[in-house]
Parts: sequence; C-alpha cells; structure tokens
Amino acid sequence: MIANNGSVVCSKVGEENENVILTATITKANCSATKILKALVLAEIVYGLVAYYLFDDNLETVLMELLQGIIQGDDIMNRLKRQKTLPLKNVKINDGFWSRYISLIRDVVIPYQWEILNDNLEDVEPSHAIRNFRIAAGEEEGEFYGMVFQDSDVAKWLEAVAYSLETHPNPKLEKLADETIDLIGRAQLEDGYLNTYYIINGIDKRWTNLHECHELYCAGHMIEAGVAYYKATGKRKLLDIVCRFADHIDTVFGPEPSKKKGYPG
Repeated sequence: MIANNGSVVCSKVGEENENVILTATITKANCSATKILKALVLAEIVYGLVAYYLFDDNLETVLMELLQGIIQGDDIMNRLKRQKTLPLKNVKINDGFWSRYISLIRDVVIPYQWEILNDNLEDVEPSHAIRNFRIAAGEEEGEFYGMVFQDSDVAKWLEAVAYSLETHPNPKLEKLADETIDLIGRAQLEDGYLNTYYIINGIDKRWTNLHECHELYCAGHMIEAGVAYYKATGKRKLLDIVCRFADHIDTVFGPEPSKKKGYPG
C-alpha cells in the first residue's frame, strides 16, 4: 500500500478508503525504538488517477527525527511534497465514456460556440459577443447587445480552446483564437480596463454596480482564459492583457481609504 519511498497505491474506484498502520523500528547498538504511524489512504477517484507523495528527505532520516522528538507525528506531512500536477498534454484518456465527450467538445461544441459568438447561425438568438468587442475597439458602429456579462462567453470559449489545444493541437483553431485575442487587446482601454458593456455604454459608470453588473466576474473568466492559453501555447498576449486589467483593478480596490471595498454579487 505504501512503499519505503513514500509512493502510495490506492484502492480502486468504488472500493473503500484504507486505514494503514506504518511501523518503524530503528536500532543502533543496543538501543532500539519503534514508532507506529496511522494513515488514511483515499481510494482512486473516478478518473483513475493515483496520487502519491515523495519524502523531501530520506525516509530513514525523517523517522529518526521523529523518534528523537525533533519532529512530531503531525509535522510529518510538512516533510512531504505532493507530486506536481501533470500538464494536460501528458495525460491521455482512453475511456469509452469520457473519450466520447472529449471528442464531442473538441469537434462539435467548440466550433458551434464560435459560430454562435459570431452570429453566424440562423434561427438562433444573436450573441453579439464578438461584435461587442469590435464596437468597443472602434472598428464598427453600433450598440451593446446581450447580457451585462456577455464578454464572459468569449473568455469561456478561449479557455475551452486552450484546454483543447493543449491535448490536440489545431493550427486553424489556434489562429481563430489568436485573432480573437488581438481583437480583445484592441478593445482594452489605455488604463487596462476591459469590459465592453461599459466601454460602449459609458465608461463613467464603471465599478458603480458590483452587485448586478458582473465586471469582476467577467474579469475573472478572462484571467482564467489568459492563464490557460499561455499554458497551452506559450503565447503571452492574452496573459499580458489580463495582467494589465488586474493592475487596473488593483488601483480601484483595496484597503486604502481612497479605494473601493467591494466584491462581485
């Protein structure tokens, strides 16, 4: 169940968690000492991934310090380090259930969402999400259309594209994403602010209705997209855009008397 190097073999999906007792006896000359440690090993989750830990130090060193009272039993977790999260590109899922949905998202949902965002489908309520960015960038004339959080649909699409590209490179899809990111950058104001609803409808009203108008909500989704796209492609443009937006937010919110103290509703 637990090897000397700290690696853990978990119970299979659907089985019970296991209580494990570790007994360590260390002998030196005529003296010996034994310690008993108890650990709960969680069963595998549905994805079938096994989590394991590695000791920062040699296991014998950790146990010796435990026996000598240098560290306490509860402190031993501080001497463990969790294996780093694997990049998505290093994870392959071949499963009759999940593979179908991964392919569905990659081959059907993401392309369909792109058509929706660009108002290219008949008999479907217009999204106007991409056009809102063009208007905000001064490249088209018109009025804002959609919900106050319409920008987040573009951010969510970009985040989904990033996860897809990380496991299934697609130059055509990446080009569409890059062009969308370029548009977002052109819509961003000089001070870093980025929200088409207020850029189009009146910038003087920004940050005046956190409870209902989703400015920080949209910012959060765009930040997530920027991080995901950088991890997937190594391209910083969207990450730099959201960093400038975060810097702007920092000038508006904070504990200082001159700053707002609010949170999204």
